[in-house]
Amino acid sequence: MEAAGDPRTFLALLIAFIFAITIHEASHAFVADRLGDTTARFRGRLTLNPMSHLDVVGSLMLVAIGFGWGKAVPVNPINLRGDLRRGMAIVAAAGPAANLLSAVVFGLLLRAAVANATDPEYWHLLLNTLVQVNMVLAIFNLIPIPPLDGFTLLLAFVDSNTAQRLRFYSRQIMMVFFGILAVAYFLRQNLLESLLFPPAGYIYRLILGV
Repeated sequence: MEAAGDPRTFLALLIAFIFAITIHEASHAFVADRLGDTTARFRGRLTLNPMSHLDVVGSLMLVAIGFGWGKAVPVNPINLRGDLRRGMAIVAAAGPAANLLSAVVFGLLLRAAVANATDPEYWHLLLNTLVQVNMVLAIFNLIPIPPLDGFTLLLAFVDSNTAQRLRFYSRQIMMVFFGILAVAYFLRQNLLESLLFPPAGYIYRLILGV
């Protein structure tokens, strides 16, 4: 809502979102490719071009509600070298890891104060937004609910029978989770904010030393 009334804030949010989504999805594609699956490469996803990773609906939702998503990178687990679940977990972890690393890098730049910038106030706003968006995207994707990366990571740490049952009920799990979020939203309770902001705030303070 703040961004809607301030073009500078909206521009910073837009830049941060495009960067965070692009680096997240490109990292999935790069790691999958390195592990032997060339599906993303053949689909044109092994690139840092944002147009290859942005989702139309996800981008519109960013404008509408301040949160959106990108196009999922196609991965064929059969092509991955080694253990299938381990390979998929590594690919899944690549996206959030890239966002957390980006948050650290932008945080270090922010701590440097960008003293020689032409517009230090806006650069401070932009870097701060880049830190926050990358952190929130990383933490959100680590929630162990399908189709998020955290669910794929969860499957790698449970036994085969449990993993099979979780996959079988993945659609129902997803519908229940997002249904709860939707009901809470209409009741003016932002559960997603309650889930994401405490860990994001802790990491933010660690990065910036505040």
